Amino acid sequence: MIDIENEIFTLVHDALKAKWPDIYVTSSYNEVPSSLPAVYITEMDNAVFTKTLTQNNEELHARVTYEVNAYSNAESGRKTQCKEIIAEVDNVLCQLGFIRLSLLRTPNMADANVYRMTGRYRAVVRKDRVIYRE
Repeated sequence: MIDIENEIFTLVHDALKAKWPDIYVTSSYNEVPSSLPAVYITEMDNAVFTKTLTQNNEELHARVTYEVNAYSNAESGRKTQCKEIIAEVDNVLCQLGFIRLSLLRTPNMADANVYRMTGRYRAVVRKDRVIYRE
């Protein structure tokens, strides 16, 4: 299996912390993040890219999909803060070669006072960690 989740998490984490030092960034889902603003990023799918599977079943590429959830409870501008956070994540992932599949407002059932946005990104990664747009 081709696994780049830690590298992707670290790149996103570092970019977010550079802009918002107090942001909580995690790869473990929490219904209610321990502090806000917060970002939850996870690899939600990692599948063999069958077009390049060798006759010996050697995996040369994987199709990976990441989900990013941004949360804000700012007194004013919660929506704006979420959009700024997602824009930074989008910038990092798209520069790496990911394509944004979707970006939407997600109702935050745990706390309606928290604004939440969800983005999904996909790419194909080679076993030497080179990332390609699909």
